[in-house]
Amino acid sequence: MKDAYGLFLKEFNIEAKALIEFGIKETICISDNDIALEWIKLQERINGTIKEPVYVRGSGRDAKTTNLYLDLYKTLFPKGAFLKDSTNNAAPKRLLEVYTNCKRGGKVPKKYEQILNFQVSHIFGRTKNPFAFNAPWNIVYLPKVVDPFTGHESYGSLTKDFSKTFKQHFYDKDKIHIEKFNEIMKVLEPDIIDYIKYVDLKFKEEYTNTMLQKFKKNVLEEFKPIDVL
Repeated sequence: MKDAYGLFLKEFNIEAKALIEFGIKETICISDNDIALEWIKLQERINGTIKEPVYVRGSGRDAKTTNLYLDLYKTLFPKGAFLKDSTNNAAPKRLLEVYTNCKRGGKVPKKYEQILNFQVSHIFGRTKNPFAFNAPWNIVYLPKVVDPFTGHESYGSLTKDFSKTFKQHFYDKDKIHIEKFNEIMKVLEPDIIDYIKYVDLKFKEEYTNTMLQKFKKNVLEEFKPIDVL
């Protein structure tokens, strides 16, 4: 068996541990104080206590199944206001710019620190979940050079080790907030299960059976608690 990542590290004499440490150290994240404040504010926006829209990621090819998610959100949180994110990452990107004072691009306003070859990343995924999509503890600027090792489109022992260690680091760092997220997911579970029981009947005229079954499967994944073990 050949692993291209392993061959690369061997060729340039890079230890896997050093690569993982680099990825963690150079990831740019929001400060602990700002995370705490923004996380509380986000929960209040979703619940409708604060009357500000919550942006969510579109779903499906040409965002065709976005309305399914919007209906779910409105059912779970009838007092909240949910809008599709214009680029599917504009809201998280803006959050990082505001709270880290860093901005990507060849030309940036002087008030920002320019950063190159970083990407907006959701550490624990769940981007169809309005809590996780906007959670300040879930959003970081990730060096693009380590993105292949996060496990989204790669396999192997290095990917597995990097992904687990990376996620564990940030889970430990923001444990109090992630545990609150998990608590919310457990409370929502009965309502979500009840919702997906009737979604076929509710939308049978608008979506194919395949689309509805995929939606139900994905919802259960998107709203499950975070566990890095």
